[in-house]
Amino acid sequence: MEDLLQYMSISVADIVWCIIIIVITAVLVAALRNLKDKLIKKLGDNSKRSVIKRANVVNIVYKIIKYSAIVTCGLMILQINGVNVTSILTGIGIASVLTGIAVQDLFKDLIQGMRIVTDDFFGVGDYIEYNEEICRVVGFSARTTTLKDVESEDVINICNRNIVEVRRLSGKILIYIPLAYRTDTRKADEIFQKTVDDISNIKGVKHCEFCGLDSYKEEKAIFLLTLKCSPGEILTMRRTAQRIILDNIYAGGLEMPVGEIDIINN
Repeated sequence: MEDLLQYMSISVADIVWCIIIIVITAVLVAALRNLKDKLIKKLGDNSKRSVIKRANVVNIVYKIIKYSAIVTCGLMILQINGVNVTSILTGIGIASVLTGIAVQDLFKDLIQGMRIVTDDFFGVGDYIEYNEEICRVVGFSARTTTLKDVESEDVINICNRNIVEVRRLSGKILIYIPLAYRTDTRKADEIFQKTVDDISNIKGVKHCEFCGLDSYKEEKAIFLLTLKCSPGEILTMRRTAQRIILDNIYAGGLEMPVGEIDIINN
């Protein structure tokens, strides 16, 4: 630190310039904040997805410019006072590395937050599959996304930079049902049509359809059944439908090979 101070030549003029830069930066940030508030107010309190999307974009752009202005202000003050900014950034050691990483992560969060909004990854209220868990998006900011696990109700806070890929759920469930290779397909069709009727009577099921024989795989005949429900009820409907399918398979005398029913949430 003593070696660093030797390179600093502080004068009244330098102090005045520092004050001017700080004031200009503060005024700029305040003006940007007022502009941001006016733009959001102009959008209104409409809950439409497009309006929320624009408001999020405005917030993220404001924060990117704000942090950039603050960092630039700090670097200019150091330079005015005779500090070699380049030398500090490259030679201050562990502290500068940690600071650089923190700033880098900050901008990664902001940029990814902008991408999530502009590419319409998801919005608040959407149901998504993240790390193989079904979650509801309950909060979103320029830096973080807040999810609520549908099953455990745990709240998960994620830095936006860590959200690379998510599956936004529509509420459609694909159920692949394996039966013995020599299954009588006509008999299977009858049993699964009854299964569709049983599942369709469940409160909350919007649509259920038996799609027939889908494929043959490893000496198994794979049949496909789909159903549509609210994304928030996927887990409940999936369990209920699975139980009905198994009950009808056993009641109809169909042979199910050792294995699992394949289920895909969309």
